Amino acid sequence: MKLILFVLAVTAVVSANEEANVKSSRRSELNLGFISFQDRLLLRRYVTRTSSSTSWSYFFWHQEPFGTRITAIRARESGISQSPTVRVFSGGVGFNTVNIEFRNAPGRGYRYQLEIWGR
Repeated sequence: MKLILFVLAVTAVVSANEEANVKSSRRSELNLGFISFQDRLLLRRYVTRTSSSTSWSYFFWHQEPFGTRITAIRARESGISQSPTVRVFSGGVGFNTVNIEFRNAPGRGYRYQLEIWGR
């Protein structure tokens, strides 16, 4: 009987812990490609937008010189999550250009740290 109660208690703790991990990972981030020891940081910039009553898209375009290839793109949300979305609109890993779309949720803003790596 004690063994059954112990197994039920452990199962409840594990399931509650898994649910907590799912909720904490709902940040809208972009992680594409791999950063190796040969890569260098091509760009690091904060992209911010204040809150607005409607949802707006902001397109960030970046181009590197011919012969430089983008190997990784990281867009990490900073601060409290405001439920924005981020995606690569064109270009990206393997190209020398990238166009990234940032979109805020209605009534909310965002702040992202954008990193572009390449060689």
